[in-house]
Amino acid sequence: MFSLKQLGKISKRGIQVILLSSVLISTGAVAHNHKTDKSKQQPCDIEISQAWARALPPVVPNGAAYFTLVNHSNKAIVLTGVSSDIAKHSMLHESYFDDGKVAMRHIEELVINPHKSVTFKPGGFHVMLMGLKKPLTKGGEFTMSFLLNDGSQITTPVKVKDAPSMKEHAHHH
Repeated sequence: MFSLKQLGKISKRGIQVILLSSVLISTGAVAHNHKTDKSKQQPCDIEISQAWARALPPVVPNGAAYFTLVNHSNKAIVLTGVSSDIAKHSMLHESYFDDGKVAMRHIEELVINPHKSVTFKPGGFHVMLMGLKKPLTKGGEFTMSFLLNDGSQITTPVKVKDAPSMKEHAHHH
């Protein structure tokens, strides 16, 4: 895992670039249904869809990933951690406004209530990918694994896409 002390090493400018650029992105990836590995959940209790990350220039050391997580079960599911094969450290984060400025905070755990979903999207919940091992290049793909409080793990592929242009983004609203 990654400590908040280490988070201080990430420049404020780097965080601003990631946050501001990700606000312009819309989701449109192909949906996937990913089952848990060695799970105590029933096979189709958890669904991860539309997993994507924005393509970034090779000099950018950190990125973010987005997706929708659906709990199809009759009990709450608690997400307690995340890892990826593309970053040294991955963390569950939430963007929020603090005194008119965008800020981020680490989330220790996230509860997804029965028959509910949570969308990780720019400007809200996301997975911070810190210390990228290789650039997030358009057309690329990497894997993220989510740890649940019951010890089970869910793994999903994540597609890397270009951000839409301002003109294209305006047509999605």
